Amino acid sequence: CGASRRPPTSPARMTSQRLSDTASKLDAASKLLRAKPEQSLIGDVGRAHGDARSAAASLAQQARALHLFDILDAPETQAVACIADLDRHAAVYATCAGLFLSLCGGVVHKLAASPCADVLRCAAQLLRKTAARQAQASDVGRLEAAVDAVGRLAWQPGSAAVLLIERQEGLMRDALQELLEAVEEGAGEQGEGEGEEAADTPPPVPPPPPLPPPPSLPEDYEATLEARCGKEVAFRMPPTGGEGALSLEVAMNGVDFESVPLELNVYARLSLKSISPSLGPSIGGTTLQLHGDGLRDAPGLCALFVAGGRREVVEARF
Repeated sequence: CGASRRPPTSPARMTSQRLSDTASKLDAASKLLRAKPEQSLIGDVGRAHGDARSAAASLAQQARALHLFDILDAPETQAVACIADLDRHAAVYATCAGLFLSLCGGVVHKLAASPCADVLRCAAQLLRKTAARQAQASDVGRLEAAVDAVGRLAWQPGSAAVLLIERQEGLMRDALQELLEAVEEGAGEQGEGEGEEAADTPPPVPPPPPLPPPPSLPEDYEATLEARCGKEVAFRMPPTGGEGALSLEVAMNGVDFESVPLELNVYARLSLKSISPSLGPSIGGTTLQLHGDGLRDAPGLCALFVAGGRREVVEARF
């Protein structure tokens, strides 16, 4: 890499036309790899990926030899033979990479097409710079980096899907950051232009006071709602200071609330103070009266009698 290059006027040089023609062939093959295959094949994707990786490594090795011949001012016959060898290695790689991409599914192909095509694109760029007597070691390094990227491709559908999601998330974060910066910049410019008119602008109308919180159920009360999918959502109500109908809204993300087309009647906690009479025969039939706070007429008003393991519910009236 540190060797001095011969002047462009040197009589012994590689055939520029052959370099340019080979570069054009590699560009065309690179475009074919980027295109979606007309027909998907079925086969061993892992083996096809290994073949493409090996062919890419051989192409990179031949490109290093071509660059070395250019630096050492090799005879034109040797240079032409080196170009022909690189052309053959590129053709083998294009075939292996094309087979690998034809075996890949949608997500894997979307991630793998561009890295596979970049190998041929970087090789074509190296040939053109060699023809123009401008090739550098960094051009070979870009080709080797493209080859390494092919070797690191995630060809398993699950791994490829995760990488694609992470890439899309990164793009979305970058776009959102750019949008926020643009909005802040526009707001700053608008503020500078309207600085003189700000004194004549009437003060903003203060927002209305917040609405009082709605009544809620006792702290230990637990209710359930039936969702459209047939499952149930359980929640615990916070304490409340009132009674009556309570409207409900449900959100899956804590932001977008939807109204529940039902009403939940709220009652105060029962506080029973006495029962009359406090004594009755075991055969039953005695009318009992409960006195206390929080009692109200309701369709499900009832009383539960418990005697040992026996439990019996009877209707009650207000």
